[in-house]
Amino acid sequence: MSKAAGRNVPPERIAREHMLLRKDAPNFSIVGRDMTHYMGFISGLGIYEGGVFPIELEMSENYPYDPPIVTMWSKIWHPNIKAKDPPLITHWVGGKPIHWDICVNIITKDWLPGSNLLMIIRELQVLLSLFDNPEMRTAFNPEDPLNPEAAQQYQRDASGFKRKAREWVQQYCTWDNFCTTRNRINSNPPR
Repeated sequence: MSKAAGRNVPPERIAREHMLLRKDAPNFSIVGRDMTHYMGFISGLGIYEGGVFPIELEMSENYPYDPPIVTMWSKIWHPNIKAKDPPLITHWVGGKPIHWDICVNIITKDWLPGSNLLMIIRELQVLLSLFDNPEMRTAFNPEDPLNPEAAQQYQRDASGFKRKAREWVQQYCTWDNFCTTRNRINSNPPR
């Protein structure tokens, strides 16, 4: 994370974001004493059921005009997330992504200054809720993948895709992995 991250964010915006997360996303908390920097987790649903996905959010230097820095700290088999050794980061500088491994429109083309951290968490929850029932809403989109290999497997062999996704959840997305990541970030905040 940048040492400049969050430094220009108006205090009233910081307070509003903090109150939103405390009320509607209690599994996210501040890192150290920095109210522009949060760590928490999202629980997977459907195929990703049982997975604990650590997410770090940090208001960028030009927040809310630029989206926050979003880091996903677990490997995942998903067409819309490039899974590799952590971290998976979307980091913005001057309105442009430096590293883009999570395909969620709210942190890319759809970001507006009125958007907030809670909206990002909600979109990531949808992305991590791939259901076997195609009638259920999900942000999962194999037609526009960041991970073409996962998308191709889903389109050619859906049961093999689901099996691999569940195996990766059991291997990489455990509560122990989340606790280790959170402890590392809280004991070494990037300031």
